[in-house]
Amino acid sequence: MIVGELLKEATKANKANGIPDFSDFGSPEDLKEQLGKSLQFVRQLHNAERAGLHEDWRIGDSPKNRRMHSWAVPKGEPTGTQKHLAIHQPLHRGGRYYTAYKGEIKEGYGKGHVSIEELNKLKIESASPNKVVFTVMRDGGPKTMALIKTTGRGKRDWILLNKKPTT
Repeated sequence: MIVGELLKEATKANKANGIPDFSDFGSPEDLKEQLGKSLQFVRQLHNAERAGLHEDWRIGDSPKNRRMHSWAVPKGEPTGTQKHLAIHQPLHRGGRYYTAYKGEIKEGYGKGHVSIEELNKLKIESASPNKVVFTVMRDGGPKTMALIKTTGRGKRDWILLNKKPTT
């Protein structure tokens, strides 16, 4: 009983501090409620001890919920007609904690160095359980992209691609 209570408290503390909860991946369909609204977008470069060098793409679902829908993208942002693997991650709670974080994660999940590559606003164009279309508002002009759930290998595998490819 005491161990169970401690685990509950630790889980509560971890969620409050922004540590991902592997029991809650959320549904990208939740983003449908935010259609057309300006949301937080962060692209981080993460050199994790276990997963190696990859980008973390995070979309804030609302200031009220303070959750970040997240995908790890091993090959980074696709160019032209490329399609890159994007591995769906658990919801990251504590919104601003993740959009502003850079530095060393010293232990546990994600141990390694994190830097911010891009911090922008994003608009959701459409969202369903298997597809999210979004536009990132960049200085060089908006860029529309899509995340599409795959039916192949892993249940968390998605594909990230340019919706309107540029050369």
